[in-house]
Amino acid sequence: MDDRTSFTANAGDTVRMECRVGGEVTDFKIFRDDLHQLGSDGTQLLKDPIENSTRVEFEYYSNLAVMVVKNIALTDEGSYTCQASNWHGLVSRSMALNVNNGK
Repeated sequence: MDDRTSFTANAGDTVRMECRVGGEVTDFKIFRDDLHQLGSDGTQLLKDPIENSTRVEFEYYSNLAVMVVKNIALTDEGSYTCQASNWHGLVSRSMALNVNNGK
């Protein structure tokens, strides 16, 4: 498994977006960056994390979360944030998904 932060897929394909962090992780969440909202002080607030669905599944390992997205669509293209936490604290990693229109 690799540590890519940018993933490319063709529309209709399945993509595995991997988010690796150091240490034993107790909680992983992945957010779509363009679904942020601004707080009253102007800071960006994360909306609800992406959840399992008919198109999205998650695989978890000790220091790795994998988001598997089936039947990629052009609307899936964008930036994502992976947040992992344990008793040491919280870390965030940015990932980008690029979608090509057709094969």
